[in-house]
Amino acid sequence: MFHATQAHTNAQMNKLLSTMVEWYRFADNRKKIVNFCSYIIRGSLAKLYAAKYKLRSRAKVYKIGDRTLRRPLKEKKGQSPEYNNLLRMGLAESIEGLQYTRMSLVPETDYSPFPVGWRPDHEKALLEYIRLDDPKTFEENRTTLIEEGLISPQDYVSMLVWNYKRSASISGVNNSEEGVDDLYSFFDSPQHRKADAG
Repeated sequence: MFHATQAHTNAQMNKLLSTMVEWYRFADNRKKIVNFCSYIIRGSLAKLYAAKYKLRSRAKVYKIGDRTLRRPLKEKKGQSPEYNNLLRMGLAESIEGLQYTRMSLVPETDYSPFPVGWRPDHEKALLEYIRLDDPKTFEENRTTLIEEGLISPQDYVSMLVWNYKRSASISGVNNSEEGVDDLYSFFDSPQHRKADAG
């Protein structure tokens, strides 16, 4: 982060904060948690910018860069008229300020009811794992594999390429359109859909 631009660093921190807002969507203390994390991140960024631009303290960084660190610190003048003109012409990179610097900016907790039969993803994965451990499921999978066989998309493409090269070398003609048609027909085939689903 030290060698990245201010705009890039702020954008990365905003992505992190947006992820946190989504992660704590159903938590009762969502506002408190996100606001606290935003405070920590903003303070860390202010220390980073103070070291990077030799401003000595976070207070100077906040004075120049604003509370959200959206003003350019490079010039040490804040929002200079020259910068505004360059920004208007599209020649300067706009700096996005940090989100959620105040508790009122953090979205409210989502109290909407879950859909009927809703389960968290980790619970679905555990149930699938338990189901795979069942001998009946194991036998079903084994019989399916014996009857239908197992072919991965990579195996099919390698067979396709090999057959294409072999037929081209035998006939001496490069017919690439037929190979492409074969490839398209594979990706529409039920075998490929099964491999994708598995």
